[in-house]
Amino acid sequence: MVDDSPDYYRFMKVAGDIFKTGAKRLGSAHNSVAICSECAHILWSQGNSRAAIRLEQLWDDFAISRNVHLLCGYPRHSFEDESGRHVFNDICAQHSTVYLR
Repeated sequence: MVDDSPDYYRFMKVAGDIFKTGAKRLGSAHNSVAICSECAHILWSQGNSRAAIRLEQLWDDFAISRNVHLLCGYPRHSFEDESGRHVFNDICAQHSTVYLR
């Protein structure tokens, strides 16, 4: 984080290292990696919705450049009020597919 927002270069370095470790452990028998991120929800719960949306954008950029499936979890109650629904729509817009449970 730099100035309360995810830093692009730091994020890509850390995410790249996580991806390489996971891909190496999988070996050549598998051709994709699933990454579960709960960091954006932490930012959202701290009132930093702008940083949460930015983090979702960074994960999406990262996933496009590799064969990665992203799993991002948010408690549904986080988005019950009007401002929460707006942020929820912004977060969903960062991804190609959204599953609600």
